[in-house]
Amino acid sequence: MKKSLAVAAKSLAVGAASLVPGVSGGTMAIILGIYDNLIVAISRYRNDIRKHTMFLAAFGIGAGLGVLLFAQAVLWLFENFKQPMMYLFIGCILGSIPALFKKSGIRAGKLGGMVWALIGFASVAALSLIPSGIFAVGDANPILSFVMLAVAGIVVAIAFILPGISTSYMLLILGIYDITLRAVSNMDIIFLLPLLIGGAVGTVGTARILENAMRKYTSATYMAIVGFVLGSLLELVKEVPYLPTGWNIPLCLILFAAGFSAVMWVSKFSD
Repeated sequence: MKKSLAVAAKSLAVGAASLVPGVSGGTMAIILGIYDNLIVAISRYRNDIRKHTMFLAAFGIGAGLGVLLFAQAVLWLFENFKQPMMYLFIGCILGSIPALFKKSGIRAGKLGGMVWALIGFASVAALSLIPSGIFAVGDANPILSFVMLAVAGIVVAIAFILPGISTSYMLLILGIYDITLRAVSNMDIIFLLPLLIGGAVGTVGTARILENAMRKYTSATYMAIVGFVLGSLLELVKEVPYLPTGWNIPLCLILFAAGFSAVMWVSKFSD
């Protein structure tokens, strides 16, 4: 019970972080030390149904509450204190890099590891090439809308599972960010159902592939994840294209240092 409560509390932060364009729920799960367990619970569910059901239930409840409880608060913070909050998350993301390097088992500067990191970085950077609004349903007929939203759910699930790729950023690219937040706030099941179905398919498929890669090619996979995480910084930097001024300078520096230090400290006890 104690472990389930801890998982729920951590996934609460994952759900809240997923609301922010440019911030990856997968990265937050790594920061909080529950990412590996999440992947294994999804991809090897049948191996220990009771254990994995308890973990996924705790994670799902926590992440869902994080989205429902913090949607308005997160949006308010980023509307009113966008630059300081971005520096906080940049510090958190950079603070997660040493732990990922440690998991990879590759020494810094080794060519093979750097190649995989570069591939991961380039993959995230390539997301900016996706045409904006390609899944905006508009006035499409109900069947077409259902199919488009289900496919969008698969894409968003992949973004959620892969660290460094922001779920909210993908929703923005697909053209359904605002309408999805409104649907969550209004509990619009008709709109959310195909997204959830597609999300379930995308989550299971991606988790199985990623878990096998982490087991068979541990070093390469974690270095690619390092690239994903570093690539996510591009979207955060785009959100704050100018340097802080005035009172924002010490505030941004303090929040950056706090985010970096907190993640470094948490990573020591995440297991």
